[in-house]
Amino acid sequence: MIWIVLGAYIAVTSLAGIALGVLAWNGWLAIFYGALGVSMGVAGIVSALTIGPLRATLLGWFLVGIAIRAILEGDLYMAFISFPASAALIVGLIVELVRARSTSIMAFGAVGGAMALVALAILGAVGPQLPAICPNHSAQTRTVILILYPPNVFPWDAAERKYADQCL
Repeated sequence: MIWIVLGAYIAVTSLAGIALGVLAWNGWLAIFYGALGVSMGVAGIVSALTIGPLRATLLGWFLVGIAIRAILEGDLYMAFISFPASAALIVGLIVELVRARSTSIMAFGAVGGAMALVALAILGAVGPQLPAICPNHSAQTRTVILILYPPNVFPWDAAERKYADQCL
């Protein structure tokens, strides 16, 4: 049940992050980062409804993916919130895989986690090459609060600088 609730939360907040990130000029980086978040959230939901190697792979993708995202987004509160939350997620994955008592299920869980790491690393590498989406922000028509998504931290900082140069 916890994976369904946490997965739904990650999926919904990632969808909201896409809209907020595009408004903050993060463009395609926000869209792809949000899509990865949605896929991780959905993986958490589906993993609660499946068994065997598929469950392990989905849990690996979900838990390792959001653990890495928590660390990347950790900024100032990293030592107090991000690292403990990430450690709890990884421990949750380990407990789930050890309870399965199957080498193949453990391997599938590790593969799912590795895929999450690779996906985020690829996005970090190609992020600066993604085109900016610069929405029109007219001060006369409305006030917009810009929320960076993903936040301006490594590995997204190079993309942030490029988008700021193009959109400001």
